[in-house]
Amino acid sequence: MRLESVNSKVPIARRVSGSLRSSEERFRLLVESVQDYAIFMLDPSGNVVTWNVGAQRMKGYTADEIIGRSCEVFYPDDLVEAGRPGTELERAAVQSRSADEGWRLRKDGSRFWASVVITALRDEHGELHGYANVTRDLSEQRRLNELEHASQRMNEFLAMLAHELRNPLAPIRNAVSIMQMQNLTPALLRTSEIIDRQLGYLTRLVDDLLDVARIVTGKILLKRERIDYREVVLASVEAVRPLVAGRHQRLVLNLPEEPIEMLGDATRLVQSLQNLLNNAVRYTPDGGGIGLAVRIEGAACLTTVTDTGHGIAPEALGRIFELFAQENLPRLPSESGLGIGLSLARTLVEQHGGMLSAHSDGIGHGSTFTMRLPLRYRSANSLAPAAPVHEAGEVGEAAARSRRVLVVDDDRDTTDSMVYMLELLGHEAHGAYSAEQAVRAMSRIQPQLVMLDLNMPDGDGFSVIERLRAHSREPLYVVAMTGYGQKEDRRRTLEAGFQAHLTKPVGAEQLRQTLREVGTGIAR
Repeated sequence: MRLESVNSKVPIARRVSGSLRSSEERFRLLVESVQDYAIFMLDPSGNVVTWNVGAQRMKGYTADEIIGRSCEVFYPDDLVEAGRPGTELERAAVQSRSADEGWRLRKDGSRFWASVVITALRDEHGELHGYANVTRDLSEQRRLNELEHASQRMNEFLAMLAHELRNPLAPIRNAVSIMQMQNLTPALLRTSEIIDRQLGYLTRLVDDLLDVARIVTGKILLKRERIDYREVVLASVEAVRPLVAGRHQRLVLNLPEEPIEMLGDATRLVQSLQNLLNNAVRYTPDGGGIGLAVRIEGAACLTTVTDTGHGIAPEALGRIFELFAQENLPRLPSESGLGIGLSLARTLVEQHGGMLSAHSDGIGHGSTFTMRLPLRYRSANSLAPAAPVHEAGEVGEAAARSRRVLVVDDDRDTTDSMVYMLELLGHEAHGAYSAEQAVRAMSRIQPQLVMLDLNMPDGDGFSVIERLRAHSREPLYVVAMTGYGQKEDRRRTLEAGFQAHLTKPVGAEQLRQTLREVGTGIAR
């Protein structure tokens, strides 16, 4: 019986041993077959002992080429000289595990960004038998992270650039407005008109730079309201008339007499249509013609901008809406652009649920851009009556009343030119070039309106506004006057207690409107 019992146990032991060998074989096949990770073993001295498919794919070595060689071959020379390979093995031996991210080398010498985990392998007696190395290629993830960070830095740079560009534009705008208030000779009048046109062009470029940042981050938000689209068209045409006149071009407008009701952001739609018109002016020779026609087609409003300009080559039609795309066509140096306008226009139109397309019969045959927008509320109640619009020369009771104004800006040209312009408009104006000067001037001047820059060396507008109000003996209307004009900037100034937000450069009509509002919107 004992012999039978012993003999009966032998097959069981063999079966267990075979099962273990089979399990080990399957595990070995699993490790060797993994392609997304380099998994290999090192001996206690750091030489390669095993090599899987993932390691060959990632590092470029075959098993015959790498087994027996030191793991130092995977490290760039500067890390080898710093002793990094040995340090990581020592750390793994002491702490059982070492993890690191850094540059590693392939067989061809190229670098890749890797996540490396080294685990010490010890037997039951604690004796070190080597190391297991698991390496993952994170080059693509690192590239995406760098792109994201670069995009963020670019957005911050563009916002700062726009702010810094607006600062010198502000006194230039003030100076032009002052010139146009004078009785100028014909030559000086033409000169002021040239400066005014080019200043408008520069301001649009600055705004476009900011909108590029918003496009790439998806931060363009629409303020949807019920609008009469005809007002959008008229505002766009009025904005480009100086450019058209300067090129002696003809602009023909075909606009329905009935209201065109839709849901949209009037400011952004004006921007889109104005970009199309600017593009037509830019690519149409002096004396050429531009047509703008609006018609209703079913449940859509179609706007076409047609020009007799250079036209578009067939192969270029597919790329003209790409960001920073520019066709190599002759145009005046003063009318060069950043290749932003058409891309921005298409983005804004599509955000309204519309489409923007282009057509041309080729070079020398002009071009046509068609903007299709969905109609809303067309059969519903008519739009509410619009608020009365003041003409540029209209002066109501609030505007006729002289105001005491304090202008605060560390840029002396901006301050002085704004003070002069306010004086020409019949107001008592004073300037301060710092936050401390402004606070000291409050008790003496007791202004009704303060135009306050947000960035000054001795205190930003957010910290100064309460100090100014504390020194005022009567209600005070405070306006932020700044180069920062994004939605978040306007929200911050409103929450800080500013009654209005003016983005540099401030136009004469903006200034008049602000002065009108002083008598009706004062708050402590």
